[in-house]
Amino acid sequence: MLLKKSILILAILSSVALQAASRFPLKGGENILFIGNSLTASLSNTLPEMLDSNRQPTFNGHRIQIWNQTLETHWKFTPTAYPGLLYDTISDNGYIVKGFASIWRKGQYNTAAYINQGYIAAADAIVKGTPEGKPWDIVVLQDYSVGDKQDSLRMGRDSLLTSDGRFFTYATKFINLVRSVNATPVLYMNWELNPDTPNLHGGSGPLNTYYNTRTDLSIANYKALSRALNVPVVPCGEAFKALSASAKPPIDTLKDGWLYRDVVHPNTYGSAVVHYSFVACLSGKPATGLKFSYASTPPAKVDSTIRYVVNDFVSKYGWLSGATPVRETRTFSGPRVVSGRTVFAPMVVLSPRDRVSRSPAFDIKGALSGGDARGVVFRTIVR
Repeated sequence: MLLKKSILILAILSSVALQAASRFPLKGGENILFIGNSLTASLSNTLPEMLDSNRQPTFNGHRIQIWNQTLETHWKFTPTAYPGLLYDTISDNGYIVKGFASIWRKGQYNTAAYINQGYIAAADAIVKGTPEGKPWDIVVLQDYSVGDKQDSLRMGRDSLLTSDGRFFTYATKFINLVRSVNATPVLYMNWELNPDTPNLHGGSGPLNTYYNTRTDLSIANYKALSRALNVPVVPCGEAFKALSASAKPPIDTLKDGWLYRDVVHPNTYGSAVVHYSFVACLSGKPATGLKFSYASTPPAKVDSTIRYVVNDFVSKYGWLSGATPVRETRTFSGPRVVSGRTVFAPMVVLSPRDRVSRSPAFDIKGALSGGDARGVVFRTIVR
């Protein structure tokens, strides 16, 4: 019985991994939807342009954004629930939400019902697909994880891995929905506020500064969710942190916040970090061999530093190996909702080198960091 269960588990696991692997690198013509806020910018347009200029297969992109909001807002939005997110004066195109939807009034979204509604919900778009009615191949999810605590993902008394945090809860809902339509979810790791902002104390300051501690928590949240649900991550935020301090180009005039144009949004250098990261991930090509169109020609040291730092992180996250960019981790059968909580039920995967236990001891710190005190290889299952 245990052997049959292990075979079933491995079969489910293999199908999830193979689906992700088959999507990357891009083959050309994929339909990709970006869901986020202003940090998602116009990546649905600029990434295909950069892929094309680097002679790599490109994709058909669209985006749905709500300014300065989270995946929770995207999931729960209604005009009644969020009146503060409605424009005081509606533009000529009739979109009522403070944000942007590139699919608005196109194809199947150009109907009287949508026009009267005044917006398109992200979940609705995931299910219905492109304006032409084609399914999405990939959905990129971007969120603020600032303020979410890493320990929101923990083992409860009922032996279920539990998440009370907003980031875990609503990203999980979207990930499940994306997979339900046979698309591949991808997490877009954002960055912390400009380290030169007063009271943040800079990225090159002590490790316990606000900027460093909050950035570390944000990175840990994305890693934990990625490992729990087998979702690939584009590690822009981690590259931002490194480039603000330890890997900052050797130019004395550069401040910690040299990648930013304001409190949070990237300037042309920060945009290069984002574009190099995404294009390397989507194409499977090293960032060191890519080219980005800067607003003005940067010093050679700046561009080379960005490319090499990005390449290190993209490689670290598994995108350049030719295999699926998913980490090995402890196995969970969830998520499911129990008494209002998002929970992940631990399971055991058998392989010749695994030591098997029906109720393995759980090390939450090991799970979040990707390690396991017993040295047993676990993988994630999503049903």
